[in-house]
Amino acid sequence: MGLVVGIDEVGRGCWAGPLLVVAARAKRTLPEGLADSKTLTKSQRESLYDAIVDSCELGEGWVQPEEIDKHGLTQAMRLGVSRALMALGGFLALSDRRYRISRRRRVAGESPA
Repeated sequence: MGLVVGIDEVGRGCWAGPLLVVAARAKRTLPEGLADSKTLTKSQRESLYDAIVDSCELGEGWVQPEEIDKHGLTQAMRLGVSRALMALGGFLALSDRRYRISRRRRVAGESPA
């Protein structure tokens, strides 16, 4: 398996409160049944938690409400991604500074909005 890093956020739709971006780098094969959390039951999400933590290295990027107000949501997302990747450590090559990857392939995870 090649290097796999997934990035997702929570809190982007909230009226108030922080934004959290998490970067997950697979250390081994990802758990069976992994899918977009919106398609899983609470029980399925809870049963996958330990397997995800065991199979991935995680980095968190928190952005506080004051930073969101100051910079706007788009820049706050970029800040959260940057912080999550820095917390994850190591080296990651991106195709440009706006976090758009030139080649993308959806294997599992976030469903299109």
